[in-house]
Amino acid sequence: MRQLALHWQILIGMVAGTLLGVGLNLFAGTRDVTITQGLPPGIESAHVVDTSALTQISYQPEGQPQVTRVIDPLTRTPGVAKSVESLLPLDPIAYQIYQSHGVSLAKQVGAWCKRLGGLFLRMLQMVAVPLIVTSLTTGILGLGGGQGVGRMFRRTLLYYLVTSFLAICTGLLMVNLIRPGLGGAVPPAGAAD
Repeated sequence: MRQLALHWQILIGMVAGTLLGVGLNLFAGTRDVTITQGLPPGIESAHVVDTSALTQISYQPEGQPQVTRVIDPLTRTPGVAKSVESLLPLDPIAYQIYQSHGVSLAKQVGAWCKRLGGLFLRMLQMVAVPLIVTSLTTGILGLGGGQGVGRMFRRTLLYYLVTSFLAICTGLLMVNLIRPGLGGAVPPAGAAD
C-alpha cells in the first residue's frame, strides 16, 4: 500500500485537529452542573458553570452565605482569578470543587492534548539539539584547517552585517512613512495600571 506524502498527512492532521477542537467547543465546551454529593466537608451544595470564556463556581458552606468565585482570563477585577492555577491560593475549596466536578469535556481533552504536545516537543528537542551540534561539528571539521574556518567566519559576519543594515533601513523607512502612534489619543498620566 502506498503511503500519503508528508504534506498531505500534515494537512489532514491539521484539518482533523481543527474539526475536533471546534466540535468539542460547540458541543461539549459548556458544563452547567449542580453538585450535592462528594463535596469537601462543611459544604452543602455547589454550582459550577464552565464555558470556554468564563468559569463560575458557587458553593454554600453550612450555615454561611453562598460564596462565588469567577475565573476570567480577561478581567482586571480584584478577587477574580485569571486561571485555574491562580484560583488555588485564592480559594482552595472552589479549586477542589472545580477540579473534581466542574471541568468541561472540551477542557479535559484540551489538557490531555497539551500534555501530549509538551511530551512531543521535549522528545523533538532531545533529538534535535544533538543532531544540530553534530552537524555543526562535522561541517567545521570538514572545512579543513583554519583557513576554511576563517573564510566561513568572514562570510557569516558579512551576511549578518548586511542583513542587519537592511532590516534597520527598512524599519526606519516604514516608521517615517507610516508614523505609528501619531494622531491617537494619549491617555492621561496615571490611567494605566
